[in-house]
Amino acid sequence: MNSVIPEASERDELTVNETSNMKIEFPITPSMAKTDHISDKYLTDFEKTEIEEYEQLFYMCENEYKIKASNMERLINNGFDDEEGYYRIQKGDHIAFRFQLIEVIGKGAFGQVIKCLDHKHKELVAIKLVKN
Repeated sequence: MNSVIPEASERDELTVNETSNMKIEFPITPSMAKTDHISDKYLTDFEKTEIEEYEQLFYMCENEYKIKASNMERLINNGFDDEEGYYRIQKGDHIAFRFQLIEVIGKGAFGQVIKCLDHKHKELVAIKLVKN
């Protein structure tokens, strides 16, 4: 598969999330992300505790673009996996506050491969997610 990495000027723009009246310049610390104007728009209740596991955050997406699991779906890995054990991919969401999910590029019996943008190193990567 031929992947094109954006030119430097475009890559630099990918490290900034814009809100209606502010910009978040990454990386940021978990304590910075917990401020009300950021956490309300970018962090789910689960992520507000999860961010403490990281020293720096390189990417966050707005809550409106994240999967909102129903009560029934939460029975399977808190709603992050489907009924077959595959991670539920939502374009634009993140892995580890660093990798922006772009698309599924492969799926097999043991997992799936996701095309992602690594906001720390500003490059496209493929991440293999093993099925639960």
